[in-house]
Amino acid sequence: MAADSPGLLLSEPDAAVIERLAVGERVCLAIAAATALVSAIEWFMPGLRHAFPPAWAPLSGEAWCATVACGIGLYLAHPRFGRKTHKVSMALGALVAAGSTAALIHILVSLLSGTTIAQELHRLQFQVISGMTPQAGLGFLMLGLMIVFLQATEQLGVFADLLCWLMALVILTLSSAQIIGSIDSPDAPFRLYTSHQTMLCLVLLGFVALARRTPHGVLRIVLGRGTGSRVARVLAPILLFLPFLREGIRARLFNFHRMPSHYITALMASIAVGVSYLLLLYLAWRINGLEEEVHELSLRDPLTDLYNLRGFRFLSEQALRMARRSGRPFSLLFIDVDGLKQINDELGHKTGSDFLVQTAEILKENFREADVLGRIGGDEFAVAGQFDEAEILYAAERLREAANLRNATTRYHIPLSFSIGHVTSSPGSRDSLDEMLASADEAMYQVKRQRKTVLR
Repeated sequence: MAADSPGLLLSEPDAAVIERLAVGERVCLAIAAATALVSAIEWFMPGLRHAFPPAWAPLSGEAWCATVACGIGLYLAHPRFGRKTHKVSMALGALVAAGSTAALIHILVSLLSGTTIAQELHRLQFQVISGMTPQAGLGFLMLGLMIVFLQATEQLGVFADLLCWLMALVILTLSSAQIIGSIDSPDAPFRLYTSHQTMLCLVLLGFVALARRTPHGVLRIVLGRGTGSRVARVLAPILLFLPFLREGIRARLFNFHRMPSHYITALMASIAVGVSYLLLLYLAWRINGLEEEVHELSLRDPLTDLYNLRGFRFLSEQALRMARRSGRPFSLLFIDVDGLKQINDELGHKTGSDFLVQTAEILKENFREADVLGRIGGDEFAVAGQFDEAEILYAAERLREAANLRNATTRYHIPLSFSIGHVTSSPGSRDSLDEMLASADEAMYQVKRQRKTVLR
């Protein structure tokens, strides 16, 4: 969280994720444009078609026009363009939607005019240049409507989000059916055929439309900087891929008759349970990590990375109870950085902060990890741990020596020095932490007053 920009909500989109998404959009648009260009070249140079497999037939005329119009519309829908340009984008989307609707109506009329379904499907297999298949028509219809409502907000925002979800579902269904059909039954009779180039353009442009809508709609949570958004970005590809992997394995096992059907069902169910449980463990681990991070942040001083007053009290209370249970003495050191106001006035607050950070570093270097170190005020620090009287006196002397060593190499004319007070509680004592803090504070002020008297 320290790496996040101050003043930004965790629900706000992460700039780094937005940038990566923008790169993905540009790549998809470039590939779709290249595919349309290759198709146009194939039309004028038919001899090149032999260089491609049959499934990579060029885009049909309608599909090519729809691809180019959607690509231009999505490009013009970029936020950097003005409102007039966005209206042109919406017009192109409406044009694609209208053309796709007309193609679908034509196919429906053909089916209702007495032509058998088998005859119509057989005819549609050979519509490579002159027509658009129902799959392509449905996909471009959803894509065109999405471009029209791409930047809708307020009342139409919910409708645009639903349309975005429906478009993604349609294109995902069509593309996955294309892949599965090509693998499982490439030579099936009367298989409704759409070229792979057409389907590739639909997938690429559909991704761009989804990416352009995400910052404006409910899906923007996926782009956030919080832990929930990061978890969503990790799990999204897994949840997208797993169902198709499961169905692919199931189909293969059924086709090859590797095992009885009830064992196949049991195996797939067991795999689903195992993967779901792993995802549950991952979510629990991330949530627990987030809770620990939030808890730690609430107890830490951001400047020195020591515990703040709340954290120091919380952990010192625990340390005091442990010391009494084990029969050990417990000591508390109260440290005041001398002349911090003068440092801030003469050298600036940045230098004053540097003095505080140096003090924290000295404390970390001279005390154990088991000791509780805290910055409990603007220029006040405290240390709590299991020390006896002699040990705490020695610790205070080490701090003064460490400050003198720093002063020998510093460039500031004001030295780093401490006023230190301490108090020790015997194992049988019932003094509270607050009483010990007050006693150590008073002892520190006595040291400060004595120093002022000597200087006079």
